[in-house]
Amino acid sequence: MKKIFQLFGLVTFFALFFGLNANADSDILGKWIPEERDAVYEFYKCGDAICAKVFSLKEPIDPETGKPKLDKINENESLRTRPILGMQFLDGLKKKGKGKWGDGTVYNGRDGKTYTALMKLKNGRLEVRGYVGMPMLGKSTFFTRD
Repeated sequence: MKKIFQLFGLVTFFALFFGLNANADSDILGKWIPEERDAVYEFYKCGDAICAKVFSLKEPIDPETGKPKLDKINENESLRTRPILGMQFLDGLKKKGKGKWGDGTVYNGRDGKTYTALMKLKNGRLEVRGYVGMPMLGKSTFFTRD
């Protein structure tokens, strides 16, 4: 009987532990708005990581062309004709601890470059930090729920 209780306790522990870890990512899934309030971004699971894409833009049409905005300044010339709307900008962030993700990349549409990324969730506010080399040398963008 004692072994049954031990087994039950062990199964319960693993169920709670893995269940809580699985739900931890759900805190950031969904739509978020950056401080500039110029777009809405959707954060979603991509395999065992977190990714994000441009869900909507305040101004989706390029005033010069009258067509949807394109990723014109991407450092990769072959990507300069892709539409910004629907574009994935955050890729491969893995859970690193409570409210922390890392080992991913973030594309900065303002300079056309891709950076190493980390992400933190604190008090309902999401921080995405892009950097080269060391995080302290990077720049953060803050998001709030849509």
